[in-house]
Amino acid sequence: MAVKSKKIYANVEVINGKINVGYDNTIINGDKSSITGGSSNSIDGEHSIIGGGSSNTVSGTSASATIGGGNDNTASAEASTVGGGESNTASDIYTTIGGGVNNTASGEDSTVGGGGSNTASASSSTVGGGQLNEASDTRATVGGGASNTASGLESTISGGRSNEASGTQSTVGGGKTNTATGTGDVIGGGDGNAASNFYSTISGGDNNTASGNRSLIAGGRNNSSTGINSVVSGGDGNEASGNSSTIAGGEGNTAGGTFASTVGGGKDNTATSSKSTVGGGTDNSALGESSTVSGGVLNDSTGLASTIGGGTQNNSGGFASTIGGGNGNITTASQATIGGGTLNTASGEKSTVGGGINNTASANDSTVGGGDSNIASFLHSTVGGGKGNQAIETNATVGGGALNTSSGTKATVSGGESNDASGAE
Repeated sequence: MAVKSKKIYANVEVINGKINVGYDNTIINGDKSSITGGSSNSIDGEHSIIGGGSSNTVSGTSASATIGGGNDNTASAEASTVGGGESNTASDIYTTIGGGVNNTASGEDSTVGGGGSNTASASSSTVGGGQLNEASDTRATVGGGASNTASGLESTISGGRSNEASGTQSTVGGGKTNTATGTGDVIGGGDGNAASNFYSTISGGDNNTASGNRSLIAGGRNNSSTGINSVVSGGDGNEASGNSSTIAGGEGNTAGGTFASTVGGGKDNTATSSKSTVGGGTDNSALGESSTVSGGVLNDSTGLASTIGGGTQNNSGGFASTIGGGNGNITTASQATIGGGTLNTASGEKSTVGGGINNTASANDSTVGGGDSNIASFLHSTVGGGKGNQAIETNATVGGGALNTSSGTKATVSGGESNDASGAE
């Protein structure tokens, strides 16, 4: 049987369906289809409807397709829908375009709410609105904004401009030129941020990079979190490269090593060994495992579990050695301690310099309390203070004064000047 076709130029007529109102509308193969108004509209499919508008087309023998109105819209698949707008195309089954202009819904069950030049090209993909947005993988979503692309499985971009979510279940909340490429990656917003690898997160900021598994950058700019479970809270130009490493803030800081290094803040500080810590300050380095520099400037804590509280240019190099502060102090032996002062050295195991200047405790368990240029150089030797005093035998003691020497075993000089206790007790 020949297919019946009829153009209606005015009012109402029924041919293979019904055309209620309009001008120059056409139904082909349109059993129970309707065009209820407008002009130059065309249906080729059963149970389909064009509500009105101009030059709209239901094509490809589509069944149950709908175009509400608008101009130059096309619904070319079963149960496809275009609500209105201009030059929109719904081309796969159950696709929907609410309105707007030059939008395309080409994946099964895909939706474009509106806007301009948006594309939902994969199954169950969605573009809410905006312009030049694309959702191109299964269940991918772009809420709005401009020039955003959600190309990963179940990826989401809420809005913003020129953002990309290409990882499976990755998310970009907004901002511009942000990129989430790994599985489960999240970027909240900001500008020029990049999250890669598994479940990395950037909350915001500018030009930050989170590339370690489960790494986090809360904000700031030019920060990098590359270690597994690493964190940069903020600041500028910080890098957390060790696994479980943390930088709270500051500028130009580095937390590296194999595990759990920390920089609290400050500038150009470095914690590069496992469980090492720099609290703050400038140009400080915690290089030994479990070493700590609390603050100050140009301090280096290089020994295992060594500590520097603060000051300037101090170096704590022995195991569990400690420098409280001061300037240019050095500990080189296990459990050696310098409280403060300037240019003091504790080089014996468990040796102690309390403070002063240019003092040296070089033997095990030796002590210099303070003063200037004092030396305790034998086991258990002690100089309390003064200037230029020396305890140079086991258990020798100089209490104070100047230029005194205790050179006998258990010998003692209490004070004065230029005294020498050389005999044994």
